[in-house]
Amino acid sequence: MMKMNQTLISPLHLPTLRSKVIKKMIAKKVTALAFEFMQDDWGVFPFVRAMSEIVGYSSLLIAADLLSNSGGGKGILLGGIPGVPPAKVVIIGAGVIGENAARVALGLGASVKIFDNAIYKLKRHKII
Repeated sequence: MMKMNQTLISPLHLPTLRSKVIKKMIAKKVTALAFEFMQDDWGVFPFVRAMSEIVGYSSLLIAADLLSNSGGGKGILLGGIPGVPPAKVVIIGAGVIGENAARVALGLGASVKIFDNAIYKLKRHKII
């Protein structure tokens, strides 16, 4: 659907992109900028980080909805209610996604445990 000489700025997921699509983009002289490969001066991938933050936040909100009665779950509220203990949330991985998922879970009042093989990542989250 791209026209000649257009510019595409998007996460392209190049490893999964079919060669047929790439060849069509080349034939149409499309300039494609893949978010997932853009780095800043410090070697950080800011777009990947931003997308990971969104995934972390939304994953817990989706889980909270699915656990509720309206989501077809068992009627579990992450934060509990007075007299009922909060839900226990286990997060595997203390990277950007795990950090943001933990922040949302804590914000909703859940009891949170984070596991990761990298001790420095776990120490970084000690204050959460």
